[in-house]
Amino acid sequence: MALRNVPFRSEVLAWDSDSLADYFKKLNYKDCEKAVKRFNIDGARFLNLTENDIQKFPKLRVPILSKLSQEINKNEERRSIFTRRPQVQRFPEETESHEEDGGWSSFPSSRSPGACSFTSLTLP
Repeated sequence: MALRNVPFRSEVLAWDSDSLADYFKKLNYKDCEKAVKRFNIDGARFLNLTENDIQKFPKLRVPILSKLSQEINKNEERRSIFTRRPQVQRFPEETESHEEDGGWSSFPSSRSPGACSFTSLTLP
């Protein structure tokens, strides 16, 4: 079996047992289809097969099912470089200054008495 066209992991995780059984039917694995229906194995359970789950499938199919499960787990959906990023919530910038009284500031402030203006300063 060529494992070229395996479904994306995100797809398989959402499958119920009927969807997984349909997939095995398409692969012509009728014996696996029966096991999936009988033991109600869904996509998430198939991708995380335990030793107990593996024993529920026909022994001749176990190697290929293990390989298939590994390939699907590796097959993450590729995202386009042009997809839109979700909008980041931006917080409004603070418009007022929180300087302590008596601190140094290059701008005159109504809070600091005696703030001087450098506009009338002339250099010799």
